[in-house]
Amino acid sequence: MNKISFTVGDKEYHIPKDLTIRHYQEIAGKELLLEGNQRDVHMLNILTGCPMKELKKIRHDELKTLAKYCYRGIQSPDQTFYKTFEYKKSKFGFIPNLSTLTTGEFVDLDDLYSQGIVKNLHKIMSILYRELKWTKEFLGEFRWEIEDYDSDTHSIQSERFKDLPFKYVTGASVFFYNFGKEFMTNMLTSLSQEEKQEMMKINPNLSIPTFLKDLENIGNGGLSSILSQTTSLEI
Repeated sequence: MNKISFTVGDKEYHIPKDLTIRHYQEIAGKELLLEGNQRDVHMLNILTGCPMKELKKIRHDELKTLAKYCYRGIQSPDQTFYKTFEYKKSKFGFIPNLSTLTTGEFVDLDDLYSQGIVKNLHKIMSILYRELKWTKEFLGEFRWEIEDYDSDTHSIQSERFKDLPFKYVTGASVFFYNFGKEFMTNMLTSLSQEEKQEMMKINPNLSIPTFLKDLENIGNGGLSSILSQTTSLEI
């Protein structure tokens, strides 16, 4: 989203260029409880810090225009997958090879998914992305290595990720979903009939796990199903 500002009284407020994980979590927490104008006011309060009573002083058509602008950014997320990025003066990289997840990474990810993806997004992202050890080009291929996973220090890092731009989440979510889908397909192809029957006792339809579908939904703009019910005002 481009940066946009508005004034209430003598104070100027800014709609941030980048939605953050914190923004997403707070908006998602409100979207199921509120609707219409009430939802618009709460969303702008979350994104700009403008007090609720001040937002209610804005002309209704102007409020809807500002809300529509925000919804567009939420409904059309950047799905670029970032292998590495710089954040708060540190450089981070995605787990180079998801097929070699450690038991600690797998168990903690599984626990976080079961507790609720949205409220734990910052924790999930701080497992998938960790500080870089090194990067290099080898035979025309970009390679990198990240710090080993330490569950004891993970909670400290995850708090830093609450203000991580949400664009990194959407790309990683789609990538993780596609990886999981391909992994499931390859695994089923290699299983014997007896092994498939055993798996069907756990997962009757041998379907993509729910948490992967939830990740894909986030990557494709998970709030859009409800937020798309807004008016069609043009900016």
